[in-house]
Amino acid sequence: NVTVVDWAGNIFTNVTRNVIVDTTFPLISYGLGSDANGSSVARNYIHLNVTVDELNPRNLTAFLFSGAAIIASQNISANKTPSFNNITFLSVSDGYYNVSVSVRDLADNVNTTPTNRSFTVDTTGPVISYAAPGFANASFVNVSWIFLNFSFTETNNGTLMIRNGSTNWTNVNASSGYFFYNFTNRN
Repeated sequence: NVTVVDWAGNIFTNVTRNVIVDTTFPLISYGLGSDANGSSVARNYIHLNVTVDELNPRNLTAFLFSGAAIIASQNISANKTPSFNNITFLSVSDGYYNVSVSVRDLADNVNTTPTNRSFTVDTTGPVISYAAPGFANASFVNVSWIFLNFSFTETNNGTLMIRNGSTNWTNVNASSGYFFYNFTNRN
C-alpha cells in the first residue's frame, strides 16, 4: 500500500495492491476423446478435448482451416489447470482440414499448438459399378475361374477388399490406376 503525508500533516493511505507477475506461457495438450491427428472421420464434425496447463487462463481459441482459409473458429473461456476444454466444429463438409489451437493467459502470454492437427471428413460412401465383360450378378457358370470387371469412385481412396466366400479376403491398396489380380482356389 502507499501512504502520503503532505506538509500540513494530512495522511492518505490507499488499499493494498496485489500484482501477479506471470512470464510462463500456457501449455496445451490433447486429451482423451479427441479425434486423432491424421484421422479420417465418417461424420460431419471434428471434436477435440484440449487440456490447458495454466493457473490464470483467459481464453482458448481454435481455428478450423481448409487450405489457408479459416472457415470456422471458436473462442471459449479456458478452464483452469488441469481441465478439459471441449471444442467441436459442427456441419463440416467432406474434405481435408487442419485445426490450430492457442491459449492466452491473463498476462497476455500466448501459446499456439506447435503443429496443426489434420483431419479428413468423409461422409460419402464409395460407389462401385460393374461393367461388361464380366459375369452378371447371381450367374451360374461352368468354369473354374471368375472374371469381374468393375470400377469404383471414392474421394479418399483407402483399401479395396475383394471377398471370396466367407473367409478369404484380399486387401488391395487402391490409390489409383488399373489393377489385375488372379485368385486361385485350391480346394
